[in-house]
Amino acid sequence: MSWKILVTARAYWTSSPTTRDLFPAAGCEAVRSTVAAPLPEAALIAELQGCDAVLAGSDPYNARVFTACPQLKVISRCGVGIDSIDLKAATEAGVLVTNTPGAMAEAVADYTFGLLLAVARHIPEGDALMRSGGWGEFPGTL
Repeated sequence: MSWKILVTARAYWTSSPTTRDLFPAAGCEAVRSTVAAPLPEAALIAELQGCDAVLAGSDPYNARVFTACPQLKVISRCGVGIDSIDLKAATEAGVLVTNTPGAMAEAVADYTFGLLLAVARHIPEGDALMRSGGWGEFPGTL
């Protein structure tokens, strides 16, 4: 049985080619959504037609989506949070919900460190000043 899998998670398409080859190697067809998540409910329903599964971003999955997409069997959330998925409605529709805990841990740590440096060194303010043609010194945190 070959599954058709909608991919709304941008991370899947920007990952390495080896990751992108996993679905076809398993005999599944990966279909790229027209826009990256989160898709509005109506667009999500339209794109899920005929799909067995979705590798999801933070799209809204609720009873209306499950009713309109009876072929849907699995939502695999690319990320930790599943707060955009109505778990009760998914269970009632017989849709399995999974996530990927820890998958984004390094990226989150990198961004956190970058934001700490930006705040400590006033990088946004310095960037804005230089782009406007100015120059100034912003002392760092001691």
